[in-house]
Amino acid sequence: MQSERLYLRKLTLDDAKELFVLASDPDVGIHAGWKPHASIEETEEVLDTILINDNNFGIFLKEGDVLIGCVGIQKDLHRTAFMKTIGYWIGKAYWGHGYVVEASRIILDQLFFEEHEPYVSINHYATNDRSRRVIEKLGFKKEGMLVQGAKDTMGNVHDIVLYVLSENDYKETR
Repeated sequence: MQSERLYLRKLTLDDAKELFVLASDPDVGIHAGWKPHASIEETEEVLDTILINDNNFGIFLKEGDVLIGCVGIQKDLHRTAFMKTIGYWIGKAYWGHGYVVEASRIILDQLFFEEHEPYVSINHYATNDRSRRVIEKLGFKKEGMLVQGAKDTMGNVHDIVLYVLSENDYKETR
């Protein structure tokens, strides 16, 4: 799966060193609900237990073949009906370049054009304005806020803002 500047691929344990450099930055994981990685061994464990599967992908710059973040598809745990949700994070050095929007569109194209999902959801912590801007650029419609809707890995509770995008709305923008 690729776009003009990026390609996505499943992660492997061989990606641990590059991933650790990104995930150890204290400004990165905090916005996604996880603490900075303290060691390469922790990154290897996260890869082995969470990230290495059919629904998570590394985001790579085509130029230089550089890992810059991750994007994934999960079941939306905030809904009783089955709906897929996407999530992402990217290394701080790559913020503000449109990479997350571009990577998310690769995933949304797959979900809407190949799998014909009727809806896809997404959410962010209410304090995460960067993610809000990404979500708005992707065309998601705000549904509302779930007060104390998520607990991060450090035990902090966050309000989350919920969004949804329909297959028809997405196809009109592509």
